[in-house]
Amino acid sequence: YSFGKDYKGLAGLQHIAVKLQIAILVIAHTRKSKSGDNPFNSISGTLGVTAPPDCLWVLIKSGNSGNATLHVRGREREDGAYSLNFNNQLMEWEYVGEKIFPETTPEREEIINLFIPDPNAELKVVSIYQKLGKKQNNISSLIGKLVYEGILENGSIFGYYRLTKKYRDKLNSLSIQR
Repeated sequence: YSFGKDYKGLAGLQHIAVKLQIAILVIAHTRKSKSGDNPFNSISGTLGVTAPPDCLWVLIKSGNSGNATLHVRGREREDGAYSLNFNNQLMEWEYVGEKIFPETTPEREEIINLFIPDPNAELKVVSIYQKLGKKQNNISSLIGKLVYEGILENGSIFGYYRLTKKYRDKLNSLSIQR
């Protein structure tokens, strides 16, 4: 496929949607390979796929945790990122809130998500790798990277970690608003 073919096909749909004042949802796959920091670069196809639409949504799942981030970009709206959680009983995605943490790898996001229910929690490395079913060496390495990025810090007890004050405060303010 070429840019021209991709663009022409979707531009035609966009023209119909504007003329009829309706929304048309086109679903595309994302690339399996990493696309850097921009989730919209992961949309499969040429740039001709992403040029005509008025709005783009990209859903990026976080491993098998049931968590995901919905990235939204549009011509008439600000870019946004929203945390979602999959409800297995209802078989639907539920809105959790605006994305608070910076984009990171799915593996690091799994660790961060363990702190969300209780932002003030201090978790021991052993409990983190057991909850996630991962190897201790891998989790220790990922925690080190999260500390370096300023997301986690050492807890009050040796071997425990917690969210940095910046992220504890953000999450605590959200729980007060609810």
